[in-house]
Amino acid sequence: MSNIACKGDVLTFFEKENRPFSVIDVCNALKNYGKTGISRALDDLVEEGSIKEKAYGKQKVYVYDQNKLPSFDENEIKKMEVQSANLSVELTEEQKKLKSVSEELKRVTSSLTKEEAEKELTQVKEKLKEIETEVKSLKAKGPGITEADLKSNFEINYPCY
Repeated sequence: MSNIACKGDVLTFFEKENRPFSVIDVCNALKNYGKTGISRALDDLVEEGSIKEKAYGKQKVYVYDQNKLPSFDENEIKKMEVQSANLSVELTEEQKKLKSVSEELKRVTSSLTKEEAEKELTQVKEKLKEIETEVKSLKAKGPGITEADLKSNFEINYPCY
């Protein structure tokens, strides 16, 4: 690979990422080139002024020259902040709508369907008929226990002190 192609790829990488890198970081990112080629390309780019170099002991850190990046208009930044705030408000509104729709769905799915309700109603009616027939049969047998019998039984079992 040629040194010019390597320089171009390294410069494009730094411009795209826009953060500090060491030689090893660049080598790991650009696997098409060897460490020596990348090191030479970085040295050439530092001489040209496209990339800044900062030495920390033996370690060198390279970063794209921030002056070459386009500057942003303050009005454009304010517009973006307002747009971001509006989108945040819209997001909260949509989240509230989603929550209410989810609750409605939960309520609807937890309630009985018409068929289930009719089936349960017929079961309750059958149970009611069984109880009514049992009550009729008990009434037909006789008066059962009267209130006077209950009172005398209570007085015998629980005498007053």
